[in-house]
Order: sequence, then C-alpha cells, then structure tokens
Amino acid sequence: STQSTWGEMSENINYRHTQAQHAGRDSINLHTGFFFKDRLEECPGYVISKRENGVVVFVPKFGIESVVWLEDPSALGLEIFDKVTVQLEIQQDENVQNKLIATILGKADVVGEKRKGAAADPPKKKKKTAGDLETYDPEAV
Repeated sequence: STQSTWGEMSENINYRHTQAQHAGRDSINLHTGFFFKDRLEECPGYVISKRENGVVVFVPKFGIESVVWLEDPSALGLEIFDKVTVQLEIQQDENVQNKLIATILGKADVVGEKRKGAAADPPKKKKKTAGDLETYDPEAV
C-alpha cells in the first residue's frame, strides 16, 4: 500500500511537471506572438546547427532559436557559427495559429573586413599607473 501511494504521488508530480513545462512554452509563444505582431525585424543571428534541409539560427537580440528551412542549404555556403542577417515575422497558418518565421537574408559582415564608417583601429587603452589609482579615504564619505 505504501508503494502504491508513492507511485500515485510520483505520477501526479510527473503529470504536474509536464503540464508546467507546456504552460511555460505556451506562455513564451503567446508573448513572442504579441511582440512580433505587425512587426518585421531584421537582426543579426548565428548558425548553430546544420541539417540536410536547413539550418538552425540563434538570434541573441531576442533569445530566439529557429529553424530556417532551405531548399539547398549548400547554396548559401553557411557553416556553423556563421553570422547571418535574419528577418523575423509572424505568419498565420491554415489553423489560424501564429508562427514566428525566420528567413535568412544573407551573410552578415565577415569578421576582419572593414565596414563603411568603421574606425581604422580600435582605440588603445591607457595603461594605469600607481599615480592614477585613488586611495580610499573614510573621512571623505
């Protein structure tokens, strides 16, 4: 009888945990839909995985990971960790559900190449000396 009670309790806990996971995912999808409704965003993303028919892209600005389906993934020459420009928008499917659709617009600036308006060299940091450091004075507080 004790084992059946433990079994029932563990089944109930597992059920509640599963339902909480579903509620969390649904909440994220709902609020993502609200945020992107009537909005078209273009932002940088990174290829984090390759598939036969597409790539998985991570968009750090929004913390979104999305599969981008491609007819010929090798045509773009994408590799893992490539920086790409991604377009995000909401589309309604035949069941009147909103889906976040990611589209790759192309590769982003290649690291190491000079962009228009970019500084020639990053500013150099000044080395600190002992004279630059302030000492703590408890009387000044």
